[in-house]
Amino acid sequence: MPGAGNLPIDKGVHDSESETTTSFAYIKRSTHSFKATIAATFWLALMLAAGCGPNQADLAYTATWDNNTDLRQIAVRRLKDQSLLAQVAARTADDFGTGAALPALQKLTNDTLIALVATRALNSQVRAAAVNRLTDPVLLSQIASKDRTTSVQEAAVRRLKDRVSLINIAFNAIDHSIVAAAYCQLAQCDDSREITHNGEDDITRMRESILLKIRNACRSLPEKHRQRLGGDMLELLAPLTDARIRATLGDVDTLDAAWTPLSRTYYGDRRVTIEGESFTFSVSLSKMDKSASYTWATSYGLSIIVPQLNTNTLVVEWCGAIVHPEDILRPICASLPPSLRAQIASDSPFPCLKKATF
Repeated sequence: MPGAGNLPIDKGVHDSESETTTSFAYIKRSTHSFKATIAATFWLALMLAAGCGPNQADLAYTATWDNNTDLRQIAVRRLKDQSLLAQVAARTADDFGTGAALPALQKLTNDTLIALVATRALNSQVRAAAVNRLTDPVLLSQIASKDRTTSVQEAAVRRLKDRVSLINIAFNAIDHSIVAAAYCQLAQCDDSREITHNGEDDITRMRESILLKIRNACRSLPEKHRQRLGGDMLELLAPLTDARIRATLGDVDTLDAAWTPLSRTYYGDRRVTIEGESFTFSVSLSKMDKSASYTWATSYGLSIIVPQLNTNTLVVEWCGAIVHPEDILRPICASLPPSLRAQIASDSPFPCLKKATF
């Protein structure tokens, strides 16, 4: 991160507190004795209660590494140095929880250091919290595309307002939840004044055309299911933007969607009704002779029923169909030359497209 640099945890701003005592961190590091650790912990608590205590670097060490959550939080409250606060937030591992890391992040006011925590923190909850304070679309796009944890990627997507960035993420992501989050954000931002448009190239305009077709196809669906199924449509259409498929079979031409409610009742000790759905989707490409179509339905055999007490009837409000993109991509891939199918199977970034080639 430009300007952030490396911020060694053992070097900090030494304020007047450093003159009052021998290093607390030295006591903690120099012995593995349980009694010595208890004594050092008690010593620090007394010094902090008296309004004095270790220097900032020692406080940062305690806030990061001490086994006592309460003591780590006390140390964070005494920390003032922004660089050291950033290190506490970034270096606290999952094993230590977020009891000190999140308070340290909350005290940060430096945007560069907040960005450093968002990209480098060991704890995914801390990274997500830092992402929620970012506004830079370039950095948010990078985090949405590259972070190793889905929840952090989703947080970045929800912060994005740049339409082109959202479109790129939606069409390039291979994780269903990221595609769905990007589509949801695009749908919410369509009529928002907050949305911004950068210069659009041919690929972006082609993707915009697909998004418009998805929106039109969703009009035939119940309103409460449009965003969810729209995200499913986007996930199965994104692989069709592969330049090799477009050159052979053409661009996405028409889309059709149909939805039917399903319901099944089970009888036993209690009567259980499970509501579900049947979802049919059809797509045609401009150079294909016929469209490809597939129907997904609620798999009742896999439904999980959660018992409810003190009732004679249990209604599971929703058990949706699981949409597998390869089901509809398979007949499309069958129209490709064998050599091209083999090439796509070896190098496509989309797992569902690879599965569809077999």
